[in-house]
Amino acid sequence: MLGHLEILLRNAMHDQLTVLSRSRHGSPIWYLGLSGLFSSEACRAIADARRQATSSGRPETPGRVIAEIPIGFWRYLLASRYERTLWRTCLYRSFPGQGRRRAVHDKLARIHRLRNRIAHHEPIHNRPLESLHDDILLVAGWICPVTRTWIDRQSTVRQVLSQRPRP
Repeated sequence: MLGHLEILLRNAMHDQLTVLSRSRHGSPIWYLGLSGLFSSEACRAIADARRQATSSGRPETPGRVIAEIPIGFWRYLLASRYERTLWRTCLYRSFPGQGRRRAVHDKLARIHRLRNRIAHHEPIHNRPLESLHDDILLVAGWICPVTRTWIDRQSTVRQVLSQRPRP
């Protein structure tokens, strides 16, 4: 579920950033054209993604670069520092089912923490997994209700959680 949400999230935000970059700079490569809007941390994440995308001598393409950008980058583009520059100009369109930046940011912050716990092989059994599962579906639904339904149908999380031992 996390992987599906990450792809849905990055593609939705990438699409809107591309439209903004094309209208402002005539180029769809937003990570270059809009670089003046990003924090130094975001610029480093983009530079790292560009290096990864071109490793092994592969040519740089926006698709390769976007695929290398971690979920934390997308989450932080929804921080309050980007309210006027990115949210109000384009990113709100990535979430047609939710008009409030803070609501999206807060849900993604919870999901990002879960993802990091899993990635670092830390225990998650003591976390509110049902609620986090619902958060993933909620954010997916804000982006695309059809994809949200597909993700829910593919997921076995509810089945697994229903079989876990209770304290």
